[in-house]
Amino acid sequence: MSKQSLIESIIVNIFLFFFSLINNFLNLYFIHPYIFLIFSFHLIFFIVFFLLNKKNKDKSKNIKNLLISIMIRFTFSLFFLVLIGLLDIESYNLFIMNFFAFYLLYIIFEIRILLINLQPT
Repeated sequence: MSKQSLIESIIVNIFLFFFSLINNFLNLYFIHPYIFLIFSFHLIFFIVFFLLNKKNKDKSKNIKNLLISIMIRFTFSLFFLVLIGLLDIESYNLFIMNFFAFYLLYIIFEIRILLINLQPT
């Protein structure tokens, strides 16, 4: 991962963190009260897969790991949503919508990193 990608990922995560904190003070009706849990889930996966992909210098292996990380993130996301659904939290539909909004942001960002890594150096 290039330095530009690292800086962009830090900026995106800081923005999402402050967005989650602001919601705790404003109590917006279209943001679920457990938004910080959603942010934490995605941040943990992002850090784990960033550390895994950081070690590889070979582009083909790095791209393969990134695609595998996207599939694993999707699988664990589904397990996480089922677990939260079994806990019967309030406004489950709103939770799912907020969860996939964060999910799509992280996936778009990972695809952007993948495209940067595919460029010839």
